[in-house]
Order: sequence, then structure tokens, then C-alpha cells
Amino acid sequence: MIYSRSSQYAIRAMTHLTAHANGSLCRLETIRGQLAPEQQTVVDETARMAKEMATFTQDAIVFLNGHHDNLWNPSYRTYLNDLYKEAKSVNQTVSRSRES
Repeated sequence: MIYSRSSQYAIRAMTHLTAHANGSLCRLETIRGQLAPEQQTVVDETARMAKEMATFTQDAIVFLNGHHDNLWNPSYRTYLNDLYKEAKSVNQTVSRSRES
């Protein structure tokens, strides 16, 4: 199977994102018990969103592996949009917790 440079890049980027998210999630779960209750709530919410992001990312990778020649297919764009929305939610949740 021949992949375009853009689809190869997208797969590498999403794989890197997934690995980074999983590593961050493991670190959060490791320190959770040492945090104040309100911080644990933020960690729990962030962990839930990170798991959803990992699912969206994996779905996008699977889709891209089967449709590597069409990066702008509506289904692929939906996966990316869902991933963007979830990342934005994580950012907002963490930002709110820092303000408190």
C-alpha cells in the first residue's frame, strides 16, 4: 500500500499524540491520590476526556489507513473535529482549575 506524504505525516502525528496522551494519563493517575479532592475532580474529568481523545485518534488512524488517499473525506474530518473539540475541552478544564 502506498501512502501519500500527507497521510504518512498525519498517521505519525496522531500516533505521537496518542502516545503522549497515554503517558500523560498514566502520570495523572499515578499522582491522583496525592492531590486535594478538587484537584482529583479535575484529574478525573481530564482523564475521561483524554480517553475520548485517544478513541477519536485511534478511529482517525484506522480510517486513514483504509482511506489514505483522501484526507478530506467527511468521515475523517469528523474524527479530526471531534478530536479538536475534546482537546479544547481538556484545555478549558485545566485552565479553569488553575484559576481556582
